Amino acid sequence: MNVAELLLRKYEDAVFRIALQEVKCAGINTYTFGGLDYLSDKFATILKASGIAQGDVVAVVLPQSAAFAVAHLAILKIGAVVLPIKTSTKLTHIKPMLTKGQAKCLIVGDSNYKKFRGIQNKTPEIENVFIACDIVSKNDFGEGLRSFWFEINFADANFTIVEPLVTQPAYLFSERDPQKKFIKHPVNYGDILNSLNESEIEKPKAQTVWTTRDWTEPEIIFEMIFKMWAGGNAIATYDSTFTFELPIREYYDHLGYKEYFQD
Repeated sequence: MNVAELLLRKYEDAVFRIALQEVKCAGINTYTFGGLDYLSDKFATILKASGIAQGDVVAVVLPQSAAFAVAHLAILKIGAVVLPIKTSTKLTHIKPMLTKGQAKCLIVGDSNYKKFRGIQNKTPEIENVFIACDIVSKNDFGEGLRSFWFEINFADANFTIVEPLVTQPAYLFSERDPQKKFIKHPVNYGDILNSLNESEIEKPKAQTVWTTRDWTEPEIIFEMIFKMWAGGNAIATYDSTFTFELPIREYYDHLGYKEYFQD
């Protein structure tokens, strides 16, 4: 079974069960498991049409957001490999990570996309660059950059999920050693499926959790996001740039969100 299929289609009420609360300054965007399933099907269709196939590496440089969730799930659905990169990573460090990881596609946020202009000329392996912009109608970033949400808006949702080999990498984490060389740490599809074994997941509590930690951390992806979803619970995004009248923890407590990890 595909990891994304296990996470999104486990519950009969997936169309109504909340999976993600995207907290924005102007309000909260709510996504159900069915909604994430639908959107990730559409982006998986786009990736496939763009030449991304099973086993290919797709780099994701996104903050906590709905785009982060949709991108990861779509990449998993196609049987490809997710290369998560922190948004704070310098471009001079990102380039060798892309080259070392043999990434064929790059997905970035609209807040930092300008630094990726011309990236395809400097890293020929990157064939497509998608920008996750809040303005869905925007599709003109220039220099071959494509709009993540704009294309999803018009994409076909008829996608057949790929069932990868359990020994195939699903995630590829990269770090620098003391000699400043990048080391790859793959996590296989089988390892993730085993970690999501029914006996290890808490029963649904209809709760929403959040964290200030970066979603690109393996612990956050596998221990918080995936296990919360496998248990039928929701996660909420956090943006350190927000300015609220209430302290952030008090505000989230007011919303009924529970902090999953303490800093």
